Amino acid sequence: MATTQPANASLIGTPHTTSHRTEENSAARAAVTPSTPSTLDNSGFPSPLCQRAVTLEDISFDEKLRPREQERLPLYKDSRRRLVFIGILIAWFFKGFDDSVITTIVPALSRRFDALGLIAWFSAAYFFPQACLAIGFGRLAAVANTRMLVVIDGMLLIVGSILCIVANSASLFILGRVITGLGIALGFPLCATVLICITSPNERPLYMAGCVGVDVMSLAFGSLLGGFFETNIDYRWVFALTIFGAVMSMVFIYPFQQPARPTDHLPVWQHLRRFDFMGFGLFLVCSICLLLALQMATQSGRWDSTPVIVLFALFTVTLPIFILQQRTHCHPDDRLLPRGIFSRDMSLLLGFGLSTMFAMYGVYYYLSTYFQSVHGLSSFDTGVCLLAFFITSGVASLATGASTEFVTYANTIILMGVTLALVGSALLTTLDQNTSRIKASLLTMISGFGFGTAQTLAVVFSQSWVAEHLQPLTVSIALMMQLLGGTLGLVLGGSLLNMRVRAGLEHLHGKLSEVQVAEIAQGSLPPEVMESLPTSVTVEVYSIMAQAVQNIFYTATGAVAVAEDEQQWLVLAANTSYKQ
Repeated sequence: MATTQPANASLIGTPHTTSHRTEENSAARAAVTPSTPSTLDNSGFPSPLCQRAVTLEDISFDEKLRPREQERLPLYKDSRRRLVFIGILIAWFFKGFDDSVITTIVPALSRRFDALGLIAWFSAAYFFPQACLAIGFGRLAAVANTRMLVVIDGMLLIVGSILCIVANSASLFILGRVITGLGIALGFPLCATVLICITSPNERPLYMAGCVGVDVMSLAFGSLLGGFFETNIDYRWVFALTIFGAVMSMVFIYPFQQPARPTDHLPVWQHLRRFDFMGFGLFLVCSICLLLALQMATQSGRWDSTPVIVLFALFTVTLPIFILQQRTHCHPDDRLLPRGIFSRDMSLLLGFGLSTMFAMYGVYYYLSTYFQSVHGLSSFDTGVCLLAFFITSGVASLATGASTEFVTYANTIILMGVTLALVGSALLTTLDQNTSRIKASLLTMISGFGFGTAQTLAVVFSQSWVAEHLQPLTVSIALMMQLLGGTLGLVLGGSLLNMRVRAGLEHLHGKLSEVQVAEIAQGSLPPEVMESLPTSVTVEVYSIMAQAVQNIFYTATGAVAVAEDEQQWLVLAANTSYKQ
């Protein structure tokens, strides 16, 4: 299998040019002859002194079964692959739609189900499965029957959405969101696998960036339609749209013809034997313990409670065990994180994606809290105010993808994106109860443009620095790291909001009931709640909420600063380029 990692890449530890897009050529083939020295240390991890090699067996098999790139029509000229790509776009559109669909309706859900104590789980139940299971599903997508996975993915989304529609309790609704999250966790590595199969290395960055751009822009429609249906009709209609999207994506992607793979001849039991169940189990326990500990601490406001301490202790124990298990695995190609995935540059890139999405999710989710709880807007009006951020992010993602056809070096684009995200996040810390809605929306556009650019580059670059057979899994890992960062941003943001608001309301306990304090601390402050507050404390409550949201934006700014530092190291390590 010919590698698509760049020639003279910075994996070798020297500041040579890192090519973002490469072509199959004789030089790549010569680099993986049987005489090539081992590039792995005793643990199976890439040596810092040389690039990872791919076996000659993989190359010969791949070249026999796959047409040469120069003999293959571009995607836009092939009707079958074009339809499959449309299905992928539909799937990514409704992924973003589902990501933000309850952003503006969480307060209404908590009142409908009388479940203020479970308000944080409405979002967490959806994002946790994605952050924990994406790697495992990415490994599965590389060997399992694609059409079977397409059907399973569609059914998970349909069942989860139906449960959300018929739910008459918070528990059933949360279960529906968990199942929907499972569908998304399976869907995006599956879409990444299919996209890599139907595109050539030269055209792949453009189409991948297009998918990311559609995903980001669909966040706007999710929040807007969620608010519209909750305000004017019934919020359950938004989940009917998710069912429609799941059916349409299945119809378009199902005709995809999976090319032959080296492992297709193996029986099922050998596939199971090669799957790293121990590594996956350790990673699952590790990630679940971390996220649950943060979520429980956020919900209760107590970081010193026994369950939280126990979960943090389990995370602290299982993380080094997982790392040790991966390093000592007897078959490095079969472990959960196979050899050839990680290098210095890839680790920096994954950290960059995690930090960027930590900030982005914290910004867009708590912008909704700002407009609802500080300006007293309805769900629909909040969705309208968020349009500026989401549309700008989506346009930036699409523009970044299009730039891959015209711009050789990516350093300028990376610097511009991260800088705008940093400046925009810093400006958002100035929002208070006296800031007009128009001004607030305009300020969000700066950070939106930066986040859209940075998110796209993190995904596009990830598949460029590894061998071709590892690209789908690498994209899945990059997306999972972004989802993990985003989930952490939501959870820690909720904790900051809760603690800051409760501290600010301490001297108002005589004027507010415990229920009102709990609603305000959770960010559940729609107009009808504010109308029930005494006039004398209304202005002070708005001020306290504004200061709490500002603290979250300060945290987001810090995360972007970390991302910029990681990006600087990437630039120093390699002069990143799109083309040879």
